Amino acid sequence: MNALTPRIDQYLEQLERHLGGTSNDRALVMDDIRSHIHESLTSLNRTPTDDDLQLILNELGDPTQIAAEYSANNLEATPTEQSGSSKYLPVIFGALALATCWLGPIPFMLAILAIGTGVALLRNESPHPNRGSAWLGIAMGSIALILVFVLFLGPVLSAWLMAMV
Repeated sequence: MNALTPRIDQYLEQLERHLGGTSNDRALVMDDIRSHIHESLTSLNRTPTDDDLQLILNELGDPTQIAAEYSANNLEATPTEQSGSSKYLPVIFGALALATCWLGPIPFMLAILAIGTGVALLRNESPHPNRGSAWLGIAMGSIALILVFVLFLGPVLSAWLMAMV
């Protein structure tokens, strides 16, 4: 495979020249393509030849076309970094909802906000979203929602059921 390294490097350099996005985005794409080439060559279970490499590179396609597809689909359409405190909004809303569970409709709205912002952060397709705070906010919001239902809807439902009997 050492004899094939210059051709692989040449292909990857051509790809990198045409990639847009941030340096992190380019590095992710380059790692992805490099891994694909390496895995394809090692899956042959024999010493790869020049023809094997050419076949793999042909299957991948022209580097300029790959760069255009990655740029159109992955790089330009997604934010690269969460802004300041927005990645902590689910946790903030969840904590406020839990702290104010005894207030009725206020924690209900805060719990919905915690869950909604958590899901929005999880749906963010940037390479390294802050998933920990998103999941924590969703969990806290869910717990607050359950507590609000138990604390306020439970007595209302039990009174209604008692009135029916």
